[in-house]
Amino acid sequence: MQTLNGTNEITVVLADSQTLTSEGIAAILAPADDIRLVGVASDPRQLLDALGGNPQVLLIDAKLLEELGDQELAEMRSVSPDTVFVVLADEANATRVASLAPSEAKGLVLRTSNSESLQKAIRAVAAGKTWDMPERGAGRAGIRGRDLSAREQDIAALVAKGLANRDIAQRLGLSEQSVKNLVSRILKKKGLTNRVQIALERWSSSEW
Repeated sequence: MQTLNGTNEITVVLADSQTLTSEGIAAILAPADDIRLVGVASDPRQLLDALGGNPQVLLIDAKLLEELGDQELAEMRSVSPDTVFVVLADEANATRVASLAPSEAKGLVLRTSNSESLQKAIRAVAAGKTWDMPERGAGRAGIRGRDLSAREQDIAALVAKGLANRDIAQRLGLSEQSVKNLVSRILKKKGLTNRVQIALERWSSSEW
């Protein structure tokens, strides 16, 4: 596979504040012949230094991404203008990713994903594609599916806040099965595959 810079090797910087997590991800990437980990950072300052070589992909923890201010993002763009991001997220914090992710974020990988999914995500964004990250821009909701009903809008809003089906059911006075059915209907209408994507779409689109 040829990447955006015309080479077959993908250079990656990993940014995660948890050392054990970083070591585990490094071990996952090591067997991939076409992916080379060139730097590891645990805080914004280390990250800026690690980006000095202009890697193709930044694999960054969602919590660390949330800590970055506008000035730090501007410095990162100046140092490494061609780098695209893959965001690592827990299901609990993935709902915030779309609201804080800069335009460079082209992929989203849940920490519960397997090693194959992580490697595929890196290869996809390096080739100029997206991975489980909804497109930005007006008009997307109309393209993705039919409009949601008022009740489905309510459900989507609560999913975006990270509420489980049981909590949503209690808040809206519905049965848990009814909520489950409504979530499934939202996924089908919008052409999505999981509730994290519902949250991301809602956060990143003004049309929901």
